[in-house]
Amino acid sequence: MVVDIPTTPVPAGSTGRPASVRLSAYVELPLDEVLARFTEAHLSDLLTSASAHALGDHVTARLDASEPRWESAHHVVVPFGWTVTGRSGRSASGTARLSLLVVRSGRDAVTELLVDLPVTDTTRRAVSAAARHALDEVTAQIESTR
Repeated sequence: MVVDIPTTPVPAGSTGRPASVRLSAYVELPLDEVLARFTEAHLSDLLTSASAHALGDHVTARLDASEPRWESAHHVVVPFGWTVTGRSGRSASGTARLSLLVVRSGRDAVTELLVDLPVTDTTRRAVSAAARHALDEVTAQIESTR
């Protein structure tokens, strides 16, 4: 289930960190099953494929996910690096993180996919739009393998 939640920039001055964008989507699967599907699909390949689908032909993207790290029994963090290259050859890269959070457990389990991406004032809109499409695509791919 894809949920369109507005992009929420975190003000740069409030935490001493650069501004970031947080986007959420939800899947009607338990956390351990979402992790299993990421493992089966090779997470870096899944993220790269979803980004390529979301961004189209005018740019290429490569996302390299680290091993998922359990923060608690209900929270897994997947740090990843990304590089986006346009047709002109210009590229941008950075790091981000994907959190998988238990929203509801049991028979009707729901897991939240929450992505945090650093942005600047000039890149916020483009990063938000591309990340929204990529997150929607990841969610659709996870749910389509039921």
